[in-house]
This record gives sequence, structure tokens and C-alpha cells, in this order.
Amino acid sequence: MVIPRQLVSVFSERLGVYSCTVPTFEQLVLALLIESGDFERHINRMKKIYKRKRRALLDALSASSLDAFTKVEGSEAGLHLLLKIQNGMSEETLLDRAAKQGVLLHGLSEYRMEAASTPSPPIILLGYTTIPENDIEKAVKKLEKAWTL
Repeated sequence: MVIPRQLVSVFSERLGVYSCTVPTFEQLVLALLIESGDFERHINRMKKIYKRKRRALLDALSASSLDAFTKVEGSEAGLHLLLKIQNGMSEETLLDRAAKQGVLLHGLSEYRMEAASTPSPPIILLGYTTIPENDIEKAVKKLEKAWTL
């Protein structure tokens, strides 16, 4: 755990009885990565890669026919986008049709604690971190095929 030095004694006194679920070896490796500067270099490298992938996904979406009935939200940062879809299909149908094209997605409703009080257009999470940059346009074309009536 990383905490300010002035809180170490307070933490030890109040929460020292709790068992850490992260193995000591992994904590040591992370500490060494941070101390050496390798962790910061890794984070910076990954930020550049993810920024390129996010841009490729946004460009592919805006160039596709999906642009006519979708709205992207949360595109400023992060490791996924939210895609609000207004083509008359339910979230379940959108996910099923995407899966039949080989694109596995999740709907935002999976993350709700309770059902929405008012019906709204489905919102789909589009993660892009594990997709090779060269495959992003192909994936969008598959979604275009799946979601265009």
C-alpha cells in the first residue's frame, strides 16, 4: 500500500490486523518498477498506444454508417468509449448481433444496480485496448453489418 508517511502509524494502529490480499512479491516488484522509473515509462508508452487506438476507433466510427444513429460519449480519455445507439434495437439484440459477427461487447445495463427508471437508448461499452490497431476498422465494419437494418 502506498500511503503518506504521517499516516503509517495511524494505519498500523487501526488497520494493521487486516491481511493484505496482494502477495508481497508483487508489491516488491511494483516498488522496484516505481523506484527505477520503469513504471512511469511504461505508463507513458501505454498512454500513447491507447491514444492512437482511441483515435482510430473514433475515426472508424465517424466514417461508418453507424455515425447516423450513434453518439459517442466519454471519448476524452479512458480505456473504452460509450456508444449510445438509436436504431430501434434493444441492448440484448445489439449485443447478440455483434456477437454473431465475432465482436464481443457489454451493455451499460450490466453495470447498473437497479433498472433505469425511464427507458433510454441502449448504451454499449466499446473497449479498444486489446484490439490490434490494424483490426479496429474491421471491427467497426462488423458492427456496421450487425446493426444496420
